[in-house]
Amino acid sequence: MKIHSFISYIPVSYDKEHHTTASPGDWDNRRLVWGFKDGVLECTEKVAELVCNYLLATYTSAELKGMSLFCCPASTKRANKVRYHYFTKLVVKRTGMQILDVVNYIEDGEAVHNHGKKHAQYAINKNEVSGTRVVLFDDITTTHKTLTNWGRCLISHGAKILDAVTLGRSIYR
Repeated sequence: MKIHSFISYIPVSYDKEHHTTASPGDWDNRRLVWGFKDGVLECTEKVAELVCNYLLATYTSAELKGMSLFCCPASTKRANKVRYHYFTKLVVKRTGMQILDVVNYIEDGEAVHNHGKKHAQYAINKNEVSGTRVVLFDDITTTHKTLTNWGRCLISHGAKILDAVTLGRSIYR
């Protein structure tokens, strides 16, 4: 699976551990990521624009109309809605893609970036997955574990994963 990331993301923990200061560009990237995670309108629109521009440059309109966008779920149902509700509407409007909204939260988890240890529990509406052609989206990737696991899950239910896109790639772990 190919993975396309738009920005490099250096966590604040890197600054503390290495006794260094992030560049102004690094801080801009952090603010974009944090704003997107918090549902800040301006940040959400910027991320949607990046994703749409990439998809429109990579696939034809006809291909996009036959594809679905799957957003890797956040740790809580509320965070997922804040992060992806407006974002997915923007992407659908501009690309003609469908949204693959098949995850039901059974139990909320704790955010990994806040050192949460409890993973969310999900159920998948399997009937809507089979035969879909999917682009995975996640906000940040470090090890690609989330993308890989959700990709495998969707493939096991009959989806074909065409691409994976992330806002940022963490360059420090």
